[in-house]
Amino acid sequence: MHGPVSLETYGRLGPQTREPVKLYRAEIHDLIKSLGLTPPG
Repeated sequence: MHGPVSLETYGRLGPQTREPVKLYRAEIHDLIKSLGLTPPG
């Protein structure tokens, strides 16, 4: 999550995605899976 948050903080996320919510959701799901947990929904 550090990467996407840093990009947004420094104004660099805009060119990467038009829907940052989808990006954050995907990143959180990947993080949850990498921890061996099951993402909700």
